[in-house]
Amino acid sequence: MKKKLLTLAFASLLLIVLSCNRQQNNSIDVNNLANKSLLVHYLEEQKIKAPNASTFIDTLITNSDWKNLSKSNITASVQLFYVPLKYNSNNIGIVFLYNINTQQIYYSHIAEVRVNAGSVSTQPQNLNNQSIHVIVDFYRCHINDFTGSIRAYSITNNFLWEFGYVHGTKKFEKTVTALADHQAINVSGQIKTNSVESNNVNLDGCLDWYIVTWYDDGTSD
Repeated sequence: MKKKLLTLAFASLLLIVLSCNRQQNNSIDVNNLANKSLLVHYLEEQKIKAPNASTFIDTLITNSDWKNLSKSNITASVQLFYVPLKYNSNNIGIVFLYNINTQQIYYSHIAEVRVNAGSVSTQPQNLNNQSIHVIVDFYRCHINDFTGSIRAYSITNNFLWEFGYVHGTKKFEKTVTALADHQAINVSGQIKTNSVESNNVNLDGCLDWYIVTWYDDGTSD
């Protein structure tokens, strides 16, 4: 009789534990679906703003690993969402910065974390996890002992910037800059000619864009 009672008690306890776990998993799934809906809605809005990039943004939505969507608090008012992209490199994902006060995403980009060989395990899952932690630490301004670089592209697939680190110390940064070369511009200042004196003059030409690398010693190329 006692054995039967113990068996019934154990079975009841097991059912309670399984029920709690099921409720917890359902809660996580609901939260994940809500976050996914928020991020997909944002990406759909970007397609309207940049119709020429709509096909590329569609590929981002399709290739996002939504099951591994993660959320981290950066400050008291900012949260970071990170969605890995299902590419062969396993170290690339989409970053979204969310303002808790306004309840809006105010910045996003594609992030590629390039880890120097030998600094972490080369297993894909470990590399993917490393990328998430590096991005979160980067936005918390505490990059730890990371050696490698973080490269960012816009949602419309344009290069934005890259920062390189050695043991947590920034060694270089790459940014895009514009150089006016034969560009149609207004030049301020007094320009003297044979007949008149003018404050502005027009020059004909075009606009070129360059990636400039700035090093920690102040040099650039």
